[in-house]
Amino acid sequence: MFAYRRALASGGTYRCVGGSVPALLRVLTVGWLVGRLTGRAIGILAVKEGPAHFESLAALCLSGDVRIHMDRTFSLDELPAALAHVGEGRALGKVVVDIS
Repeated sequence: MFAYRRALASGGTYRCVGGSVPALLRVLTVGWLVGRLTGRAIGILAVKEGPAHFESLAALCLSGDVRIHMDRTFSLDELPAALAHVGEGRALGKVVVDIS
């Protein structure tokens, strides 16, 4: 939680998407407290399944209010390298595999 706090500017927001139960519980408890004490927002992004539940998030992405950082794009032929990139912890954002 303290690394997330250090990475955020004052007033910044971090939302965890997925993870182990202990990690999610840390974000909900320690993360929330650390965020409140330091002027940052640390929490979990939870949404219901199905396209209808993602419309508001998609609108935020389109308006630029939510930004998704793309680390790197791989071709389908480079799939093993893409998996290695993510598996070794080198990805600093989303990794995209272009299947076209």
